[in-house]
Amino acid sequence: PLWLLAVALPAVFIAYGARVALVGRATDPRVQRERPTPLLGTFPMEAMHWALRGAGAVVDSAGISPDAVTWASLVLTIGTAPLAATGHFDWAALLLALGSACDAIDGIVARRRATCSDSGEVFDAVVDRYADAMPLVGLAVYYREDVASLCVMLMAIIGCSLVSYVRAKAESMQLNVPGGLMRRHERLVYIGVGLAVGPYI
Repeated sequence: PLWLLAVALPAVFIAYGARVALVGRATDPRVQRERPTPLLGTFPMEAMHWALRGAGAVVDSAGISPDAVTWASLVLTIGTAPLAATGHFDWAALLLALGSACDAIDGIVARRRATCSDSGEVFDAVVDRYADAMPLVGLAVYYREDVASLCVMLMAIIGCSLVSYVRAKAESMQLNVPGGLMRRHERLVYIGVGLAVGPYI
């Protein structure tokens, strides 16, 4: 599974780089609203969203509903917990990547069909919280006999929830929230890379 990730990600960036060179950037309003971070600049965010829009078009043409894709995201990310708990970190990283892709694709499909709704966004947000926690829960179980590592995992679970909660609360009160670090897409990259390469360091 590590080889799949090692091949797929560079392939996406190379393909998008060729696309930019030939016809220009594939801009998207949602990506433009996201401020780049030290880890995730504009190019990788544009490249991944461009690739996922293509996957979303395939899912849409297959007649799969956005909610079905969201459920698939939940099932895949829940699967990271037992895999991480038993030390199969590379497989957990692969499932996290697939689940995260589904999490992006469901919104793409909903927008293509003009079926976006408040209830769908709430459902997606709930699934996101589970997706954030599951690999960390697995790691907490794996490191249960190491108190220091266990505490790090538990604090990370709390931190993931708080970052999203504070941002949502501030936006509901119409406060201007700075971009900052550890937004969701960035957290997923950190966790996924940690799972994939951690055992080899």
